[in-house]
Amino acid sequence: MFDISKQNIDIGCPQCGRNNSVTLAQVAQQATITCAGCRRRITLKDKNGSAGKSVRDINNAIRDFENTLKKLGR
Repeated sequence: MFDISKQNIDIGCPQCGRNNSVTLAQVAQQATITCAGCRRRITLKDKNGSAGKSVRDINNAIRDFENTLKKLGR
């Protein structure tokens, strides 16, 4: 099954501006990463839990779609 939480997005460092690639799961978990440019530690924020909720909603929609396709093939 496809898992949207494994998809990468770029997060700009607030200190040096360098883009850092993180997964949506890391954002949802509010992980701390180290900037590849200046080595500053950056704690990711998921305001109001929106990233986590979106990941769950999208993964549920994909699972439902896959189940529908399986039923059509019968």
